[in-house]
Amino acid sequence: MQANNAPLGPWETDREQLLTATADGTGIYAAIDPVLDFKTATIKLISSEVNTANGALTDTVYFVLSEKEIFQKVRSSSERVAPLKRASRSKRLDGHLWFVPRSLAMGFAVDVRNKPAQDVFEVIEGYEAGDQFTVMFDPKSVGQFYIYPNGVSDPSTSEVVDLINPGSLSIGDIVAALDGLYTLIRSPDQMKALPLWRDSSQWYPIQKAEDAIQNEATRALAGRLAPFIDVRSEQPSTIGRTDIELIQTFGLSNGHLIRHALIELKVLRSYGSTGKSVPLKHITRHVSQGVRQAALYAPTARIKMLCCYDMRKTDIGDKSVFEPFEKAAKDRDVFLKRYYLYNSSQALREALDEACIASGATALPG
Repeated sequence: MQANNAPLGPWETDREQLLTATADGTGIYAAIDPVLDFKTATIKLISSEVNTANGALTDTVYFVLSEKEIFQKVRSSSERVAPLKRASRSKRLDGHLWFVPRSLAMGFAVDVRNKPAQDVFEVIEGYEAGDQFTVMFDPKSVGQFYIYPNGVSDPSTSEVVDLINPGSLSIGDIVAALDGLYTLIRSPDQMKALPLWRDSSQWYPIQKAEDAIQNEATRALAGRLAPFIDVRSEQPSTIGRTDIELIQTFGLSNGHLIRHALIELKVLRSYGSTGKSVPLKHITRHVSQGVRQAALYAPTARIKMLCCYDMRKTDIGDKSVFEPFEKAAKDRDVFLKRYYLYNSSQALREALDEACIASGATALPG
């Protein structure tokens, strides 16, 4: 990419720093992964088609995320269609295998009407695209999307996404996404690319641990809910900035939205990033502030949630952490959730083994 040598005005002295600056993760879908963008776009396109075509989709449709090399291979045996928006598209979506860019601005269509899925997979592999992110929608299977992140040649990582009514979004759906994130960040070894600890052996978190967790939580929620729900972070309100909001505009009239959930995030620390001890009264004030923010920042949200990531030396359990706040949170209709982050993989293994023993397993000697 050609360097931008245009004058930067008051920021001219910061040119070198700006050249290497990266996004800070604020805003909607910060630095969104291309395959997540593709997954979202294809599912929204199909969903719009189903909702506006009176059930006119009768055959399976396939989308393969492609680039120039694959387009060159399929060009001679397919038909180029642009754009794919239903109002001006010259070809039906269903009954076709589509090789498309992430934007869905155009696509190369291969007729696969009435072909079984396995035969279509062989067609995809014949174009040497079996390792490309693929989305399949079968209107006959109760409207389910079949997602192949590593391509149809590797079905072991596939998942099924139901064509759901976004209004059914529940606390359970949110917790499931956050639970998935927790398995990836609960020990330092799992977060080497984006560490949460400045010195895990001393229990010193990084200075902006809440920002780092917010970025990861935004991505985790978007990965699970983005086809129908916008996951927005750092949205201004009249009394502060929200951590994460789950907003629906899909399927609604222009200018309308449903605020499904507001999620406030707090990190509980034994020490600050410099090693200074954090008194219990500060933690109490921190959690109280989180309950208050969750209740007041978006009072019209269907779900209000405070999620605490506990980085303290001792895991005292959910009950002990939340007992002083339970009644106040219930009165304000705020759901409380906590995740304990371990300072080492060994500590995590010991905790998991203790859970096994508590469930009836025999303790190991030594």
